[in-house]
Amino acid sequence: MCSYISKYCDCLKMHAKCQQEIQQQHELIIKLQEDLFDKNKRISELTGLLDKYQSVFNQPTSLSTPGVGVKSQKQQPKLGHVDSNEVFGFGGSLKPPILDSVVQTRKRGIGISAEPQNEDEIQSKELTKHPKSESIRKLIKNAILENEFMNHIASSELNQLIDCMYSIEFIAEDMIINEGEYGSLVYVLA
Repeated sequence: MCSYISKYCDCLKMHAKCQQEIQQQHELIIKLQEDLFDKNKRISELTGLLDKYQSVFNQPTSLSTPGVGVKSQKQQPKLGHVDSNEVFGFGGSLKPPILDSVVQTRKRGIGISAEPQNEDEIQSKELTKHPKSESIRKLIKNAILENEFMNHIASSELNQLIDCMYSIEFIAEDMIINEGEYGSLVYVLA
């Protein structure tokens, strides 16, 4: 009978040890899930920044003008590690740039211009305001403030702009805007 009690005590100890290990595993899984969520969120933020930088740095050749420039040596594609300088469009080659006297171009600055309007015309316009929740207002405001062409708008003008914005839904493959066309609308993609 003593051996049964001894085996029962051993089983209880094993059960307690297993329960403790299960609890530790469960806590580790929760921590790893939280880390994964944080990293996916960071990846999403960095992907957005990368898209933003690529849209600025990868301008079509119609924006280039003859001038003095620098031509980099052709780089071999890298697998695995990506240098942080390459991500932000600064190259990452350890080789020095080559000056090319025959084919040299320099990118012109990109800007947005507006049609001049007289003050009476602006003041006589009635703005149509569209109601939206505070979370949507915050989303729009953050998107506008992240845009380097629009982040200098005064707070009152920004609030007016947000008041007048309205929601439009598009389906995949819809053509929203074409580069180079005249545009009179501001889009915030969310």
